[in-house]
Amino acid sequence: MFFYLRKNRVAKDGTCAIMIRVTLSGDMLAFNSKLSAKPEQWDTDKGRMKATTAAGRELNLALDEMQTSLFNHYRELDRRESVVTAEKVRNAFLGFDDRKDTLLTLFNRYLANAQKLEGISKSKATIQKYERCYRRLFDFMKKVYRISDIPLKDMKYEFIVDFESYLRRECGCCNNTAAKFVQTLRMIVIYAKNNGLIFADPFINYKIKLEAVDRGFLTMEELNIIADKEITIKRMAQVRDVFLFSCFTGLAYIDVFNLRKEHIKEGPDGKLWYPSEGGVAHRRRQDLQRLRRLLRFPLGCAARLAEGKFSHRAQLHCERSQSFPLSRRLRF
Repeated sequence: MFFYLRKNRVAKDGTCAIMIRVTLSGDMLAFNSKLSAKPEQWDTDKGRMKATTAAGRELNLALDEMQTSLFNHYRELDRRESVVTAEKVRNAFLGFDDRKDTLLTLFNRYLANAQKLEGISKSKATIQKYERCYRRLFDFMKKVYRISDIPLKDMKYEFIVDFESYLRRECGCCNNTAAKFVQTLRMIVIYAKNNGLIFADPFINYKIKLEAVDRGFLTMEELNIIADKEITIKRMAQVRDVFLFSCFTGLAYIDVFNLRKEHIKEGPDGKLWYPSEGGVAHRRRQDLQRLRRLLRFPLGCAARLAEGKFSHRAQLHCERSQSFPLSRRLRF
């Protein structure tokens, strides 16, 4: 890097613009420093003012600061990019860096890619989880920081702590729900690090803590009370029946939803079995190829009872030859 005077253009006051020449691997670029000096006061060999006056010494200090800043921008570019050019150094020095490394911009790009994989390697529930976290982050920055987005390099430990506090204070999230949102934020930060957009990890001293939750369980006596309860509202009775069926079979709701009549077969022992491979049953969530192991189970008397309750309504309400008339809107 070198400073020189543009002597072919002289201003009315007799000064010439001080130019900055940056050379990298044979690539040379010159641009205006926005400073000027008189040719008779300029030392061509040193690329500085002749330090004979206070104004000259002050101008030399300004040039030294420019040189330091240019070197700093070069080191930063060299650390994050595979190829550094003189033009990139100049743009970074002048503030023309066109990189858009902000949190929500990157999150939105990640979300768009995930949406393209819905039904392939991402479930609808996963996409909805990402979208909720995006909205929470947007609202958090608007209300707390009064900004619409934040550069990734400006994300600090304090930002994460403030986000968690906002989730628990303003959104009414419990500890584990807030932790899940923070986990999604950390996923985006890791994505940014893997792409070389940031190098310092704001999560380095932050620990996500999930509290153990005792979900409890129902006794057989309590299940019998629920089973014997007379419910006049058909929709609520249906919820009760599906819940009891899941209790006796160990199937999650989505597994019962996807259960078809052709899946239930009679085994060598004369009992009805859910088909399996290699001794374990498999789940396909929302027709995805990702499988989850389930315990193999026989459909005992409780399952037969549930099947009997549903059989007289199956023709009216079943979708895609389901064993049970279920809707995705049902909630236990």
